[in-house]
Amino acid sequence: MTQYPTDPGGESTVTDQVREQVTQTAEVAQEKARGAAQQARGRFRDQVDQRSTQAGDTVGDTASRVSQATPGGVQVERQARRAAGLAQENPLGLAIGAAAIGFLAGLAMNARW
Repeated sequence: MTQYPTDPGGESTVTDQVREQVTQTAEVAQEKARGAAQQARGRFRDQVDQRSTQAGDTVGDTASRVSQATPGGVQVERQARRAAGLAQENPLGLAIGAAAIGFLAGLAMNARW
């Protein structure tokens, strides 16, 4: 049987070393996981910003065309540009709002009245 050195308190120093290594490994893993989560959040925000800017540009272009093609289109253009500006200023709000509207529309379509 192998004898391991012990400290004066009677606990094995090998056990302490293993415990310390496990603790350090767990801390490193947690730090890496936090870093990966932050990167994913950053990429998500970038994508939402990019998509909301594209959506705002598309709405603005469409509003301009409507304004030129129809009487009273100027009012439509103003409202559309205002909505596009809000979407560009608050892309996360736009994403949440769009998801909520889609969810409610889905419920309304599936409802049996």
